[in-house]
Amino acid sequence: MAYEDVKVTLKHRPSKKIANNTYLYSHPNGIVMNLHGNRIATFTKEYVRLSVPYGRWTETTKHRLNMALAMAKVPNRFRIYQHNWTWYLGWHNPKYDAPFFDGITVDYEGGIVGL
Repeated sequence: MAYEDVKVTLKHRPSKKIANNTYLYSHPNGIVMNLHGNRIATFTKEYVRLSVPYGRWTETTKHRLNMALAMAKVPNRFRIYQHNWTWYLGWHNPKYDAPFFDGITVDYEGGIVGL
């Protein structure tokens, strides 16, 4: 299960630095990824929830969110990308992919929960 893989990354520690200004934390609701002290991803046993705190729609935030999807082993090429200034989540086809929004939830098979 993908959640267990993310959990192994922590190696039974309460937190771990995984990139510049980016940390994983054990949390009662699952595992949290923080960027600059702000939660950008929450991993649970059923899904990963992605967030963009305080309007930080930056390349770094997008990169870390894609890192979260990769860590969760969401199917290959199912990622966040930008087309004509709009962020999308999907297979890199804006005609069919979902516009990204703060709090979007993805299951570990690449399905968007709640849409």
